[in-house]
Amino acid sequence: MKHVMIDLETMGKNNNAPIVAIGAVEFNKDGIVYNDNRRSSFYCSVDLNSSVDEGGIMDASTVIWWMEQSEDAKSVFKEQIKYNIKFALIEFSRWIGCEDLCVWGNGATFDLVILESAYERSGIKIPWNYRRERCYKTMREMFSDIPFASYGVKHNALDDSIGQALHLVKICNNKGITL
Repeated sequence: MKHVMIDLETMGKNNNAPIVAIGAVEFNKDGIVYNDNRRSSFYCSVDLNSSVDEGGIMDASTVIWWMEQSEDAKSVFKEQIKYNIKFALIEFSRWIGCEDLCVWGNGATFDLVILESAYERSGIKIPWNYRRERCYKTMREMFSDIPFASYGVKHNALDDSIGQALHLVKICNNKGITL
């Protein structure tokens, strides 16, 4: 079975938070999957205005939080190419494909819920089965004895998804858990 770790950067914390970046990586029990015929990762910077226009609601505390982050993290707001949220969602669906897969998010009420809400507001079918949703945060908390090593830029959607996937693989291999 294919596993995909998803991480979002948003301007809110609720299910209707506007998305500013989508990052995802395919992984298995051995780590990140590198395919010759398909990209193993996905990254898309999203135009904040389009996210708000599609019903995303900004949260002042999140805006303030972003102001306190590193310049590298805030570079998501300065990227030259930003895509309309509908285009980003369609491209993400295309990247995921129609395969049987498990999707992982960092929190039972964050990444996947916000992404699903954006799909629904945009009138686009969610590209995975709800029965295959998994929570990385739960695994991280249950097995806090396995140290997390961040990857790349903290609060970059792709880098965070890679770090989370590698940590989850480490947890599963260390604890004898089958993905």
